[in-house]
This record gives sequence, C-alpha cells and structure tokens, in this order.
Amino acid sequence: DFFEAEVEAGVSTDEEYLVRGIVSGPLSENIRARVGAVYLNRDGHIKNYGPSYSGGDLGGIETFAFQGKLDIDVSPTFNVLISGDYSNRTHGFTPQIASIGEVLRGIGPNGEDIDVTGGARTNALGNGDFALGQKILNDPLKTAISSLGDDNKNIAWGFSLDGTLELTDEIRLKSISAYRKFSDDNNPDVDGTPADGDNLIMPIISVALSGGQTISRNGGNYTQARKVDSDYFIQELRLEGTHDTADWILGGFFQTFHEHLINTTPLLIIDSFNPAAFGMGGELVGGTATPNDEYILSANTQDNSYSIDTYAVFGDVTFHLTDQFDLFGGLRWTKEDITKRLDNGTFFGVLSFADIADRFDSNTRILDTTGIPILPLAQGTAKASEDFVSYRFGGTYKFSPAVSVYASVSRGQVGPAAPISYTDDLSFLAPTTADNYEIGIKSELFDRRVRFNVAAFK
Repeated sequence: DFFEAEVEAGVSTDEEYLVRGIVSGPLSENIRARVGAVYLNRDGHIKNYGPSYSGGDLGGIETFAFQGKLDIDVSPTFNVLISGDYSNRTHGFTPQIASIGEVLRGIGPNGEDIDVTGGARTNALGNGDFALGQKILNDPLKTAISSLGDDNKNIAWGFSLDGTLELTDEIRLKSISAYRKFSDDNNPDVDGTPADGDNLIMPIISVALSGGQTISRNGGNYTQARKVDSDYFIQELRLEGTHDTADWILGGFFQTFHEHLINTTPLLIIDSFNPAAFGMGGELVGGTATPNDEYILSANTQDNSYSIDTYAVFGDVTFHLTDQFDLFGGLRWTKEDITKRLDNGTFFGVLSFADIADRFDSNTRILDTTGIPILPLAQGTAKASEDFVSYRFGGTYKFSPAVSVYASVSRGQVGPAAPISYTDDLSFLAPTTADNYEIGIKSELFDRRVRFNVAAFK
C-alpha cells in the first residue's frame, strides 16, 4: 500500500564497482509495480601480455540489467501480471590460459616429458622473450593472446503476460504467454598466444579470415567468433478447478523455438605437422615435400540452425477420496515438429610464408582468403516429427498432517534432437522414453523443524 525504494552501491579492492536499486509500490488502487536495476563493472584479473589490439586484461565484466513487473487488477475477477527483463553483458570470460607447453609425457631417455615444439609455446607467450613466456606459463593469472579477448558479448531479454480470470469461486481460466531472446558472441584465441598472420611464431596459429562465417564489429574489423542466437515463444492456456472432492486441470500448450549458430575455426598449421609421404604407387601424398616452409590453412565454417514447434494438450485430476487418501492421474499428448538446416564447409589451402605476408592485413588483422575455395561438407535441410503420450498415476495416504506415504507410476519422453555441429549430418537423434516407478514417505517432524523424506524408485 506504499512505495518502497532501496539503493546499494559498493566498491572493492579488486576494482569492482556495483550499483543496484529497486523501487516498488502502488500506481493506483488496482495497479502495482516493481522495477529493479543493477550495474556491475569489474576489471579483468588475468594479466594480458598480448599486443594492444588484443584488448585489456581478461576475466573482467561489465553488466547492465533491469527487471520490471506490473500487477493489474482489471476487475475483481480478472488479474494480469506483466513482467519484462533485459541484460547486456560485456566480458572477458573466454581466455585461453596455457599451463604447459606441447609436451609428450614420458618419452625422454629417462622417462621425462619432452616439449615436442622445442619450447615454441613458451617462446610465443613471451613474444620472443623465453623468460617472460615461462613466467606467463607458470602463472594461471597471466596470458598473452592476439585475438580481442575482453569484448565478448551476451544479451538476453524477454517478457511474459500472465492472466487469471476467476469464472466462479471454484473454477478459473489461466493464460501464460512469454517470449525470450538470447545472443552470445565470444571470441576465443585457439592457439592462446600472440601468434598471428604477421607473427608466425607457433606451429599452429589462430587467424581471422575475410571469408567464411564472420562477425563484424570493432570499427569494421572482423573476428572469427562463435555466435549463437536463440529465441522462443510459448503460450499455455489452462482451465483449473478446485473442489472439496477433486482438483483438476485441463489445458493446451504451444512453443516455438529457434537457434542459429555461426562459427569459423581457422587455423594455420605448419606443414611438418602433416609431413609428406609416398604412396604405394610412388606418388607424393600428405603435407608438402619440404617441411617447415609452408602453412596449411584449415578452417571449418558453419551457418547452421534448427527449430522446434511443440503442441500439447493435457489433463490432470486429484480425487480426495477421504481426508487422508488421494488418488491422482494425468495424461499429456505432445507433438514435436523439428527442422534443421546445415551449411557446413571447410577451407583448405597451402600458403607459403610469402603468401601469408601478402594476404594478411596488419591493420584489420584479417587474412584474405580470395581464391581459396570453401569445400562443402554437410549441407541441406531435414525435417522430423514425433508425437507421444506421457502419463502419471498414483496415490497418497496421510497418517497425519506431517507424515504421508505415496506411490506413483509415470512415463515421460524426450523428443528427437537436432545436433548442428561441424561433424553432424542431416540425421536426428532418436527420442527416448523413461518409465518411473516410485514409492516413498514424506515427513516433517518436531513441529516441522526437521524434514525427513525417503524414496525408492526404478
């Protein structure tokens, strides 16, 4: 019946700043509201020794988020609750932190570990300074990367509309509508060192390409980032009844969900990691004839998505046969329609050091892939559909208000799944069904100070 507000601010010794607040109260006799917001800014705690274009220290976060609710009594029998929220986060939570070099364990003359790259990672982490590289390697709070590592983005927002109409004292109609959208954009440096197209100091180097699936940001520069977008909408309608002899629900449900994934994982791999060999006919196969003079460009790229439309009708009833004994049962019919779309491809080319120098732009940090074809992998569209019935039946007996036993039989199902990674094809994962048999006891003892529950199930 009155307004309330609270504001909190904090500062910590590790450069963290926090401000949050909430205000709530009546807007009129029939309308109530609540709004809350938070801002958090914490500096990175993982020291980044990479070049300036790799950003600042990693592990930090800057977040702004708010949530609001509006509770409206449209009439004495009709209530509507409107909720919404938004979150925008920039973070450095995906640093690649090396703890060891490329070693093969136990292969030395006396069983010791041998660094098969001759200390290449240690040298690369220090950007040519072996002592600095070893210092970084020994400290989990130090790293050195070439990709922009402190500008990963995560945005989520949504709203819901919850309406309840009291038809009688015992029967009500309830509607729940909701929409939600989420996007995530992160930018890992696969090799985890300052190595790049103009700094060929590692046998395997993560680079950014002009082709494939890329995300444009930072003044037009491209970063080979993994980006996921998803959104869904749900609508549920329920008719509920509460009586002395039984409680029941009848309803329908609809959901549509969509996810879109784009990603490219581009690597320059020194040719000695895939040395040439002679086949049975004397022909040259594999890498190149002269090792360590070229890099193999290997880059899988994907632009994949899937969507699921779900339809369901359901009913559930609990009979109060006595003050102590209840029987319950429910049925649900569900249908799922799934569509997946794959557009997977891969770059493959052999580039000399001079080729890389000609193709790599040190200003935009991009390797030009003009003339290097994208070879198709799994591509196309596929659809699947499944419908199933799930159920539950059982009973509850109350020895007292604080002690009861129960038994139930139920069946549930997880519908077909649509994997959309690089290695997937146009097939679907089969649905799974689970049957459950359960008995148990629930109790609240010593004036409900102690809760003791036991269950056995199969």
